Amino acid sequence: TGDAAAGAPAAGVADPVAAAGELLAAIDADGIDPRGTVEEALAAAELSRAAGAVALPFPLAQQLSRRDGELFAVVGSLADAPLIVDHADRVASVVALDGRTAPIVSRDPLDGKLSRFTAAVTVAGGGATDAIPLTDVALQLDLQAAYVIGALESAVALTVEHTSQRRQFGRPLSSFQALRFQVVEASLACRGALQLLRFTLWRLHEAPADALADGLGLRLQMQEAAKRVLQVAHQLHGAMGFANEHDLPFLTRGIQPALRLPLDYEATTDALLQHVDLTGFETLYGRFTPGVPAPTPTAPV
Repeated sequence: TGDAAAGAPAAGVADPVAAAGELLAAIDADGIDPRGTVEEALAAAELSRAAGAVALPFPLAQQLSRRDGELFAVVGSLADAPLIVDHADRVASVVALDGRTAPIVSRDPLDGKLSRFTAAVTVAGGGATDAIPLTDVALQLDLQAAYVIGALESAVALTVEHTSQRRQFGRPLSSFQALRFQVVEASLACRGALQLLRFTLWRLHEAPADALADGLGLRLQMQEAAKRVLQVAHQLHGAMGFANEHDLPFLTRGIQPALRLPLDYEATTDALLQHVDLTGFETLYGRFTPGVPAPTPTAPV
């Protein structure tokens, strides 16, 4: 993962993004159509997950969810200022959560340590020029979540390896029950997010009307899992978890744009609640419909 994950050229690689693109082209990643069938959607998610596991420096979610050959990036709202987009040099337009689109006319790279490929973009002065289905917005959110989940799984694997090899008081760290519990909690957070990802992609095809609510719910779960996994991983690695000689900090840096863009945890929560209030949501106990009062319980006769 190393230098490529951080965006710095690895040994012998002048442009890691271009190299990643060539690798994906070699395996015909563009041949996957996640809109076609559930199976292809799951295949796209597995590819995104594998890319996240090595913090591949490439906008794979945007590539797999492209429309008419052009890449777009989801943003919270076209009215946001500034509009921040990851890998903006490869993206032609931005799409708000309501499906409205606007072409990008200029890009100002930020080149930050936690956002190597992000840029502040300016869209056409007239604002929205078109609208796309919300299922396409949801698909990109779903694939972005898959990328992060892959990175979290790698972080858990590194933590398991470290706690098994590192010794304290003459015993491996993994022999301490409290530390084992933390690793198990992190692993369960990953597995829960992965299962929700697969269910969400199934729902994308089976219940497209709820795709955006499902996608925002998945994003929220992914962000919660990331908080727990990275907290445990860095705590148990100690200072080593922040050293550039180790893979963990590169994984952590590599997924920061995906964790924060298009919405951070608080903004994702607000967007999900607002969307559910407007459109309703399928629950385990039937459909929640906005504006319809809950039935009044009656006393048994």
